[in-house]
Amino acid sequence: AQAARGEGLKYIGAQAVRTRLKEQGLTPLPSTATIERVLRRAGMTHPRRRKNRQRPHPQLQERTPAEVHGSPRRRPTGLSLARKKCPLYEGKVHFIRKKVKDDGTISVLNVDWEVGQDWAGKGVWATLTLRTDGARLQVYDAAPDVPQRRLLASHPFPLSEPVLPRPRPGSAPTKPQAKPPRAAPQAHAPRNDVLMYDR
Repeated sequence: AQAARGEGLKYIGAQAVRTRLKEQGLTPLPSTATIERVLRRAGMTHPRRRKNRQRPHPQLQERTPAEVHGSPRRRPTGLSLARKKCPLYEGKVHFIRKKVKDDGTISVLNVDWEVGQDWAGKGVWATLTLRTDGARLQVYDAAPDVPQRRLLASHPFPLSEPVLPRPRPGSAPTKPQAKPPRAAPQAHAPRNDVLMYDR
């Protein structure tokens, strides 16, 4: 009420309200979550705007990935996500790593891959190429659409399932064969990886 009248509090927020209640000697003090809930119900807060968390990348001439490549594609209306595990098809998956670790490695799908001590602290692009005869992770100094880029490292990428040829439009997809024996190190996709799929 004080903020609405322009008295006392200059802004409305749970922490500011809790501080004022503490100054007035109120006990027990409500939690900030409780105060936020009361303020929201009273219509005295504004929803927070989401901040753009993308940062400029040194290998993109200090531009963000969105500035270089545009907005990510949205899922078409009516397209449902698969409820069962999908097979792997031939193609490429690109990963941006803003900083090579001090030991000269990057982490891709929960496995550390050697890039080189010379690249510690610098940004790189990693491309996972999936083919029917195997998979390979290659690390470059620039994005895939840069005309001239340098290959920094190349590693075989072990998989626990076969890679199928990409089905042609209108044809039935190939069914996966029996699983081959499991190879190590095993890579699993974490939730925090930014993946872009490329044919």
